[in-house]
Formats: sequence, C-alpha cells, structure tokens
Amino acid sequence: MKNNKVASDRQLGFVLMITSSLLFAFVPNSAKVAMNEGSSLIFLIISRYAIGTLILIPIIFFTRNSFFIPRAFLTPTFLASVLALALLVATYHAVNYLDVGLVLLILYAFPIGVALISHIKGTEKINIAKWFCILFVFFGLCLMIFKGGTEVNYYGILVSIFGLFAFVFFVIVSGRLVAQIGSTTLNLHISIWGLFFLLIL
Repeated sequence: MKNNKVASDRQLGFVLMITSSLLFAFVPNSAKVAMNEGSSLIFLIISRYAIGTLILIPIIFFTRNSFFIPRAFLTPTFLASVLALALLVATYHAVNYLDVGLVLLILYAFPIGVALISHIKGTEKINIAKWFCILFVFFGLCLMIFKGGTEVNYYGILVSIFGLFAFVFFVIVSGRLVAQIGSTTLNLHISIWGLFFLLIL
C-alpha cells in the first residue's frame, strides 16, 4: 500500500514538473508579445504576482493549509521571494534582447548549478560521466549563442546568466522551505512579497 502511494506521488510529481515546464516556457513568450505591444516590465510582473495571489488564497482556504509560517522560516522565505523576483525580472528583461528559446535554454541549465553547489558542499557526487554531460551542455549553449555568425547581444546573455544564478539559489532555498511549510504556503508568500516590492517601486 505504501509503495503504491510512493509510486502515485512520483507520477503526480512528474506530471506537475512537465506542466510547470510548459507553463514556464509559455510565460516569457506571452510577456514578450505584451511588451512589444507597449506593456511595461513592472506591470507584467505585478499582474503575474497578483494572479498568483488570487489563485493561491482560495487553495490555502480549501486545503486548510496555514497561511502563517514559523518565525524561524521568515528570513529564508524573504530570501526566496527576492530570488524569485530577480528570476522573473531577468527572464522578462532578457527576452527583449534575445530569442525566447535561448533565454530559456540558459535558465534551464539551473540543475547544473544546483549539482555543482551540492558537489562542493559534499552532499552529492558528480562522477566522470556527469562531468562530460555538463561539458556537453555548455558546449551546446555556446553553439546556440554563437551560431550563424550573427551579432551576439552580450547584455541579454549577462541578464540571462544573472537569472540563471537566481534560479539556482532559488531552487536550493525553496527546496528546503517546501519540506517545512509546504509549496502552496511558500508560493503565496513569494507572491505577496513580490507585490510588496513592486508596489514600492
């Protein structure tokens, strides 16, 4: 019975991962279209956080999850919120200078960053085969960036790399928090903090 539940949870996790990946790819494309039509970067991110907040509040209510988080997790939640905001700003800003697909390819290199940090901390071990895979990924990214002899927008590349670093550290920080306070509560607080920062701006 327990094994069936574990298998079911893994299948659900896989479906959610695929769904979130597709949505993550859709958002920058729609953001680029909106900015081309005259929308501001700040307005786009505020609307994203507002929609997230409006969706998550009823979920918190119906699932009876706690809105409040223990004091010990306030600082990590604040840090995760700052990193999430940095990731969103970098992603939406970078698509003004680069192809959306290239921006997403750079951002989706975040597992490499997480693996390297885990390797340095000693919590994970990267073997020779994995090192070769990492090198091939970097080689592929370089081909994508410098392909065709077209002029490279280095500012867009730097913004994307900044977003990549924000993504890596967000995954590390939020991964610990989810196990403690739950993903719904964490995402709601991230949305609220994001709205707070942007409304000040």
